[in-house]
Amino acid sequence: MPWFWFILMLMTLLLGNSAGASHGLGVWLQGMTKSEPNLLVLMGPMLLVLLLTKVWMVYIGRYVDNEELSFEAAAKMWEQGLNWATVVGATAIISLEPLAGITYRVQQAREYSESLATLMALVPVLLFALVMDSLAYQWEQYVFENTAQSDGAKLEQPHSFLWRRAQFQWLLPVVPIMISCLGVDLLKLVVTESVLERWAIFFVPALSILVAGLVGWILLSVSTASLPKDHPHAGKWRELFREVGAPIRELRILRTGNRMNNAMLIGFLPRWRYVILTDKLLATLSMRELEMVLLHEAAHSKCRHGLKRFLVVISGLALLALAFRVWGFILGVVSTWNAADNANMWIWQIVFWGGVGCMLGLCIGVVRAVKWIWHSTELEADRVACELSVRVRQIEYFVPQPTDVTAWNVRRQHWKSAMELSAALYNLVGDEKRAARDTWTHPSVKSRVQKLADLFAFADG
Repeated sequence: MPWFWFILMLMTLLLGNSAGASHGLGVWLQGMTKSEPNLLVLMGPMLLVLLLTKVWMVYIGRYVDNEELSFEAAAKMWEQGLNWATVVGATAIISLEPLAGITYRVQQAREYSESLATLMALVPVLLFALVMDSLAYQWEQYVFENTAQSDGAKLEQPHSFLWRRAQFQWLLPVVPIMISCLGVDLLKLVVTESVLERWAIFFVPALSILVAGLVGWILLSVSTASLPKDHPHAGKWRELFREVGAPIRELRILRTGNRMNNAMLIGFLPRWRYVILTDKLLATLSMRELEMVLLHEAAHSKCRHGLKRFLVVISGLALLALAFRVWGFILGVVSTWNAADNANMWIWQIVFWGGVGCMLGLCIGVVRAVKWIWHSTELEADRVACELSVRVRQIEYFVPQPTDVTAWNVRRQHWKSAMELSAALYNLVGDEKRAARDTWTHPSVKSRVQKLADLFAFADG
């Protein structure tokens, strides 16, 4: 679900809000209503979705109570229904906010108007998310009370459950939006809006770097904890990164309640570079598999994949912004022509709808390019991790021919590391269905394992 909240925040930027300071479609939608703010426009769909979600919970619970449905099957049905309800409800709230006009009065505030308008636009959808998470807690409580628990098991406290859900759902996507809006408002206090628009090609990357740094710091401070110094492998793992020439500042643990299997590298420079490991990852993989996962993260660092990805995303956004400005300029020129001339109207229609098609095509192209970069860097990190393994592991296989021993052992170590990394990847996803599925940021585990097998195929003969 975090992917949905990121898309929703992008949708928020596109629609804008009903404040006069907004440059999104919200101003146009507010102009259609020509009415005062009306909260009922938002409350109606919100209450309807909440009611249907509660009915869905009762419906599933009745089948469970009658022993017609197992708790495992019921949990899957509930999770799917909750996710769909969240998607429909949150999307409806964000889409209807400009019509509701709850940020309309913000236009009277000249300073920090973007931040205030965005905050007010997000309040209804965040309240909706909290109520949906409360329903999720009711389901957890129902399952806890009706299933056999191991000795000492306790139900998670409501505030802890809601905070954990927020961390892994909507909190992280919301933070960059608010920081970006606050940054724009602060820049408006220093320079005029015309200067800001004229030199946006410089301001946008600088603001993006600042936002990325702040979000990374917030993620580290709020959601993770340092790997205990008395951990039996803490020193060995830190030394592992130094040996391969990719030093890090610290290893940190992300507590997910054993719900998430993942490892990630944050930071461009060694002084501010961290590796985050989830609790389930540490409990799932063997020590050799964990070493290969860490070497995979070290490979990202040595190949500067974080910087490359960041530059690709910024370049894509800059290209979209430039294309949008050019399209708007052409539309403005065509609009100055004689509107009474039917030929000019046809030209305007062609430019408008042609621009819509070109912008959609460009968006798809940028997304595909970003996805390709992400996938290619993951495959490269897999390859480099296997090559780095030779530096940090003692050669384990020997052959009688002295002249061939080094090359033979290196090839054997590459193959062994590739198999251990493949095993780690399969253990991370957990089942065959997920192993065959691509994501936006990672190629499928099957394709990665096949790539490793092709690269490091080894024959004894």
